[in-house]
Amino acid sequence: MRIAVACHNAAHIGGVESYLDAVVPALAGRGHQLAVWFESGTPVESRIARLKAPTYWAAEHDDDRAICLLRAWAPDLLFAHGVQSPALEARLLDIAPAVFVAHSYYGTCISGAKMHAAPSEVPCARRFGPACIGLFYPRRCGGWSPITMLRQYDVQSERLKLLARYRHIVVASEHMAAEYARHGLAAKIHVVPLPATNAGDEVARTEDPSVWRLLYLGRLERTKGADIALEAAGPASDALERPVVLRIAGAGSLERTLRQRARELMARYPKLTVNFPGWLDSDRRAEVFDASDLLLIPSRWPEPFGLVGLEAGLHGVPCVASAVGGIREWLQHDANGWLVEPGARRVARFAAAIADALKDPVRLEGVRRRASAAAREATIDGHVRRLEPVLAAAAASFPVAV
Repeated sequence: MRIAVACHNAAHIGGVESYLDAVVPALAGRGHQLAVWFESGTPVESRIARLKAPTYWAAEHDDDRAICLLRAWAPDLLFAHGVQSPALEARLLDIAPAVFVAHSYYGTCISGAKMHAAPSEVPCARRFGPACIGLFYPRRCGGWSPITMLRQYDVQSERLKLLARYRHIVVASEHMAAEYARHGLAAKIHVVPLPATNAGDEVARTEDPSVWRLLYLGRLERTKGADIALEAAGPASDALERPVVLRIAGAGSLERTLRQRARELMARYPKLTVNFPGWLDSDRRAEVFDASDLLLIPSRWPEPFGLVGLEAGLHGVPCVASAVGGIREWLQHDANGWLVEPGARRVARFAAAIADALKDPVRLEGVRRRASAAAREATIDGHVRRLEPVLAAAAASFPVAV
């Protein structure tokens, strides 16, 4: 097949780019021809390391030309990963039959976070619609600007309409399948769990029996719960015999606040050390995984999948994770990791789970082995073999009538 990948950014920003970094070469290796269309950034600036498709276009400076070049390439299929502009996305859908990969709550939530902040922080299971505007402020679904709220509502409404034009929608979890089924799209949905990538070379884990090494890896935003990881590390260090080192790796709007709070907590808990290595590229991520004992995934929002947990498992690192969204589908409590139910006293329960995970070295070693085994079952080859029939079915169909 001639597959045109459409995505937002040429830079290596997060999960979407990491996914394409693995999937594009795998599809090319199975004989497909790949081209990539970027909404933002220029091809020469692309930092998607292994994305070796021979043809690139970027729409940032001349979207008409980028659309025309893609059309001239005559793809059999558009493989879409969240173009930000509904207008550009609609033009792309005129070119070829399309498959959409839902990496987040695209078209189903004003803010995209799919959670309420009031009266308590809980995931939202509502169907997106006009009632969301009425609930936006009472349930604290986003910021305070009414202009931003209405603009985001319009964008998400347009996205939801555009989803009807895709031949198929690929999601990574049954949780996300249920989300899109609530929006009348059940017939288009295919569940294809994500592959665990970033294994790196076979390198022996680095051990340090003098300390416990905790890792938070992700965006430094409230939805991801980096502050929960930080607050829980202090009480956990009091409950453990060894000192605790917490690495908070990532970037985001909470970084300055987290750094200040880390200084306060280190003064309060003498066995706690916190450092901030920043955003990590794939090689550095592998190094940090190999030098960690436990990954923390304290998400407030319902993670569509939670791939970072499987990536850690490739390095023999189990995780303590919030029992939200798609995480429940690959993490079995006390088997390949530990789940913490959302709700009241979240920080205290997360701290207790960290201490419980590390207090028994024999049990911890068993969980490490099972985390590694579960992650190694989630191969890129297996993912592509499940994905290919979906792509082929779309490419063999006529474009959906507008």
